[in-house]
Amino acid sequence: MSRSPIIAFGCTATAVAFLVNPAPGDIIHTTPDQFAVLARGRISAERGVSITGLLGAGGSLSMDRDSFLSSGLFAGGALSFGRGSRVDGSVLVNGSAAFNRDATVFGPTDVGDAISLGRNGRFGAVTAGGDAALRENVTTHGDLRASGDVSIRRDSTILGDVVHGGSISLGRNVTITGDVSQGLAQPNTWAGTFRDVPTLGTSSGAEISHGHGSDVALAPGDYGRLRIERDSTLRLSAGEYNFESGSFGRDVRILLDNSAGDIMLNFVHEAAFGRGDVIDLLGDTGGGLLFQSGGDARFGRDSVIEGDFRVFGGELTLDDNVTLTGTLYGQGRISLGERVSVAVPSPAGTSVLAMVGLLSMARRRRGD
Repeated sequence: MSRSPIIAFGCTATAVAFLVNPAPGDIIHTTPDQFAVLARGRISAERGVSITGLLGAGGSLSMDRDSFLSSGLFAGGALSFGRGSRVDGSVLVNGSAAFNRDATVFGPTDVGDAISLGRNGRFGAVTAGGDAALRENVTTHGDLRASGDVSIRRDSTILGDVVHGGSISLGRNVTITGDVSQGLAQPNTWAGTFRDVPTLGTSSGAEISHGHGSDVALAPGDYGRLRIERDSTLRLSAGEYNFESGSFGRDVRILLDNSAGDIMLNFVHEAAFGRGDVIDLLGDTGGGLLFQSGGDARFGRDSVIEGDFRVFGGELTLDDNVTLTGTLYGQGRISLGERVSVAVPSPAGTSVLAMVGLLSMARRRRGD
């Protein structure tokens, strides 16, 4: 399988320098190409999701338990973070944030409103524009700053200063290594940009329909509805394909000959893929896949797909156990089922925020 070169992914050296030491209250700007998964609307992820790359939602973001993010996350709305989940990077949320028990964030966490940290959690520096509530046995490897009230329950440790704008309440056996003072927090905020909605070609051609066990090769061009039944193979080559809509049965293999360049696969309306479907770029070198849909797009459970997938007019759904090598973009909502895996191949899979987070915690630990 080959990585698509369509996406110019990553940040400039200037952006790296800016984010390593952001000033309090900075506005952090991002572009879509910096993300492994980005939605203009909300994102909901079930348990056990793994994302290698940066995650961002213009609306709210919820992640169920035991999930993993390699490079940090952004949310324009509220964040709900599941039990035992982990971020090897930074967290930047414009709304409120609730972390369930046993959560770990290696980098700094900046929240525009209130924050709650569940019991046994481990965090870098924490800054909140509202109240901050820490449950039992929470550790922050950095300062805790909140513009509202601060409540720290028993057996918690703050490896740094505590700044509170309102009242402060400390449980028994709380350790604070720095100073405690009154003041206002200045969390960073996120100002991300999103993709423009493209014109997805035309779909004035003939309808394509093939039954169970078919082996079909299509040349680039304009088609009507595309229907491929189960256990079939669809072969595509370099160029642009435009369909009215797409429907695929289970265990369909879509084999992409990328030896002559990129493949663009457009669906003017919806596209639905079955359980166990495979989308495979055949060449180790060559072009990549850009998938675009003007309506809902759904990928059935246990599918293995590769490319850059963008949905501009509906919901983008990956059912349980889908494995994606590439990126996701949704103009609306993105839904990820249990144990979905999204990985942006190196070097893009390691984001700036991952480096920032690890550097931040390393500095704090060296200073302890």
